Amino acid sequence: MTALLTQLQSVLLKNSVRGVRFGTTSEDVFQLAYLMSAISNSSPKSAIKKICKELNIHEKVWLKFLRIVNDSRLNTMRDLNQNLPNSYTALYALAVMDDEEFAAFMYENELNSDTPSRAILDWTRHYRSLCQLAN
Repeated sequence: MTALLTQLQSVLLKNSVRGVRFGTTSEDVFQLAYLMSAISNSSPKSAIKKICKELNIHEKVWLKFLRIVNDSRLNTMRDLNQNLPNSYTALYALAVMDDEEFAAFMYENELNSDTPSRAILDWTRHYRSLCQLAN
């Protein structure tokens, strides 16, 4: 676990030097997410809380990264080299959609590296309100 933590610290430092703590590409986000997942899988919750505090990462942000890395739809898109948003917040907005919402979003929209989380969240809110009206 120490090696994983050192690697996570190194990636965060490298990203901070570049000006964006959690990276500038979806690959940066996935790299962090995989490290966080590996650390979470090998550590008790109490250790994760301590790590979050030491690295100044809010626990909710840590959990968002875990949600991203565990989303099979995003992993499939990544494996197929499809264009994914560069921010963890946009990737998280996709990860929390149910399968129906995700399919509808992908049908109606074209994702790219600049797709902001706000656009995804606004679409989701609108879609859900339409679904409620239909019911």
